Order: sequence, then C-alpha cells, then structure tokens
Amino acid sequence: MRSNPPRSRLVSARALLSLLLAFSPGCDAFFGPGGGGDDDDDSGFSTPTSVPAGLECHPDYDTPEPGNNGLPECVTQEISCGDVIKGTIEGGSTVFSNESGMAWEWCSGHSTGSQLAGPERVYRLNVDAGSTYVTPRLKSCEPLQLLWYQTNQACPTERVLCSYITVDGSRDQTDDILLAGNGTIWFVVEGIDGTSGNFELTVECGGT
Repeated sequence: MRSNPPRSRLVSARALLSLLLAFSPGCDAFFGPGGGGDDDDDSGFSTPTSVPAGLECHPDYDTPEPGNNGLPECVTQEISCGDVIKGTIEGGSTVFSNESGMAWEWCSGHSTGSQLAGPERVYRLNVDAGSTYVTPRLKSCEPLQLLWYQTNQACPTERVLCSYITVDGSRDQTDDILLAGNGTIWFVVEGIDGTSGNFELTVECGGT
C-alpha cells in the first residue's frame, strides 16, 4: 500500500506551482501606441487539431458581402448579444494583414510574413445596456485568428489597440473581454496564410 506524502512536501509542491503560474507568460497580447494592458483572462486558450462537432465545412456558409446594407466597407454584419453567426472567410475584406501600412501591422507592431494575409470578416457587436464584459467563442474548420478592438472606427484608418486570444490561430477559442466605455466592440475573424473556410461565432454578454 502506498503511503501519503508528508505535508511539508505537499506545501512545497504547491508553492512551486504558484510561482510557475505567476511568472508564466499569458497566451494573448495587447498592442498599440501609448501602452495599455491585458483586457482578458486567457481562460479559453486552446489549439485543437480537429474540427469542432456540429460545424459543417462544405459547402461554404451563406455570408453577406462586406459593406452591404449601408455598413462600412469592411463590415460583414452587425450582431447582437446572444447571436450565433455561421459564415465563411471566403469573400471577406483584407483590411487586417501583415502588409506594411495595414491595420494588423498597427496592432502587432511588425509587417513581416504572410500569416495574417486575409481575408477576414469584421462584425460590429451592439452591446446590451448594463453589460460589462462579452464572451466570444470562435469555432472554425481551419485555424483562424480572432481579434477585437474597441473604438468608434469601423475600418481603421489610423492606429488602433487590438487584442487576440491565440498567437497562431485555433479551431476553437474563447475568452472573457472587459468592455470599454463606448459600448461598441468590433470582432475580426481573420484567415491565416490566406486560408478560408467556415466558422461559427457566438457572443454572449454579461454584467458584473
């Protein structure tokens, strides 16, 4: 029969684990001029290699064209708290990319490589009154990047603060995001290395 480890050994192990967690880097990033800080808790970092259950990969989901219905040129759709959006990256805009002078360069701070060479789908979330945070979940057939920004600019023409969950995309990612004071948040579903494919975006809102 195995004996239980001494209490002192358990305490030492827990202390070591606490130190490792305290000094481990987070899985997201928050970039932009003038500093800023982490606006989420990294709760949903994941990199599954299989397509999430219930997501159809062929044919492409029927998806509005960017700029339709009086929306700004890069915006695919306005969404509300609780909506479930099924769409495809194919046919999206290309505002957010690694190219020099493009919006992703402003967010990431570099313009090398082709990782985020679009296309993308941009969604405006109209936040419910009283909500202080939102929880997006992106499920996709291909690894995609989910990023967001909270400004009055629909399609940025100057530097913006952006944040994202994973460094190099995922097929299933989620997080809790604290809301800024303007009540508007923009979500970008970004193709990696030019990939397309179907996705499902769900956004829930909550109070304190």
